[in-house]
Amino acid sequence: CCRWLSERYGLAIRLPTVDEWEIAARAGVRGLPYSSGWADPAGRVVMAAEGPKAVNDGTPNRWGLWHMSGNVAEWCRAEAGADTAPVVGGSWAERDARWVRISHRMALPKTYRDGDVGFRVVIDMP
Repeated sequence: CCRWLSERYGLAIRLPTVDEWEIAARAGVRGLPYSSGWADPAGRVVMAAEGPKAVNDGTPNRWGLWHMSGNVAEWCRAEAGADTAPVVGGSWAERDARWVRISHRMALPKTYRDGDVGFRVVIDMP
């Protein structure tokens, strides 16, 4: 997808690294546990029966980024040659707020597909 987008638009488009994703999710606030703030979002973010939310539903973080955790878990850039890739942020399918913490990580096979895992891209500016 990123390669296709890069070719189509003539831009350097890629998945973020885990570190880049974490900084964006915290909007620069060191140690922030959830993209929604400091409080445990169990009643608000973990909504197993509801499915993913629209991109602009809710409140963005301080940098204007929506649903950095608790909507869909997000793919990050894999190491070259790896069979798995990091997935971060937790999703609407989680039953426990611990799994939507910014620091939560999973490694899934690159071939994994499901309705609770998605991605956002980074555009490298010249």
